[in-house]
Amino acid sequence: MGFVVGVMLASGSVALAAKTFSWYVDAEGSASGSLGALSSLDVSDAKGGDGLLPGETMVLRVNIDNPNRVALDLVSVDIGDLKSGDGACDDSLADSRLRFDATPDVTVTPGSNEGIVLGKVKLPNLLANECQGRDVSAAVSVRAAFGADS
Repeated sequence: MGFVVGVMLASGSVALAAKTFSWYVDAEGSASGSLGALSSLDVSDAKGGDGLLPGETMVLRVNIDNPNRVALDLVSVDIGDLKSGDGACDDSLADSRLRFDATPDVTVTPGSNEGIVLGKVKLPNLLANECQGRDVSAAVSVRAAFGADS
């Protein structure tokens, strides 16, 4: 009996596959969604060195907090002049040489990214006496992109 039922099911499926329809209905509609937006990165200072002396090299490090759920690639970095807040010191720091070949190959993962190296600054051999014991900083701006071409 089980064999006969199997044969009947097989012949029933063949009959359905061969069925044709004479009436058709067409329909049109639309599908939609909304595109997301990237949130700004938060860039903060990560000390590049303490107690540096004239002629030494300072590593420029930043912490970057990425609130997005996707990783972003740094595509450009702009680093301003070193400043101390003292005019005489700032004038002598103007000879500092920023060194980095290109935008660092950095992927900023979601969440906190600490100590990202953006470049190095060689301090001048001659710094004003007013620079002793001062903290120095530089304005930093970065541009990051999702899906950047490599």
